Amino acid sequence: MLRHACLAAQRLANPLRAAAPLSRPPRAPPLMPPLQPARLFAARAVGELKHYKPVTPSLRHRITIDKAGLWRGRPEKSLTQRISGQHQAGRNNTGQITVRGRMAPKHRRQLRIIDFKRDRTDAAEVIRLEYDPNRSGFIALVKYASDGQLSYILAPEELEVGASVRCGPDAPYAPGNAMPLADMPDGIQVHGLADLGSTSAAS
Repeated sequence: MLRHACLAAQRLANPLRAAAPLSRPPRAPPLMPPLQPARLFAARAVGELKHYKPVTPSLRHRITIDKAGLWRGRPEKSLTQRISGQHQAGRNNTGQITVRGRMAPKHRRQLRIIDFKRDRTDAAEVIRLEYDPNRSGFIALVKYASDGQLSYILAPEELEVGASVRCGPDAPYAPGNAMPLADMPDGIQVHGLADLGSTSAAS
């Protein structure tokens, strides 16, 4: 009550101050840098390096491979086989332990049968990109247009789902195509170099 009485007395003593309300200047909007949607929200390609924000000491120098666009289901059953001797845990054919300290892995890995020779010259379509636990690179499941046969090939960089891949001397230079080294232009990047008898091929 005393405080309200003092405020009322001050207003009566200075009526001009009471009539003119206090007006504050409007606040200026905060200065923010312009957003760059192409840089902040750009989708990463499959196999691109992924950096983490260093919110913890363990994430400061962590770099992983982005696997967002890979197939999340099981591999093609007709193109897989069991790895022999993987779950023997140091035992021989009679069941006796010959190597001490070996433990059988908990997860059973299937070996993907990769077509390294690339003998067929007809076009094939890339169905999906998959992760292979038996190698450091990714693989691609392709389907040949003539008879619908499925095959696994090594997935190079910039290979996308739905692309058409070919093999042979007449194949154009594109990611995923395979041709002899003699038919390749100079100064290009190659992968999957293989010696097929008298000639060498690469993709």
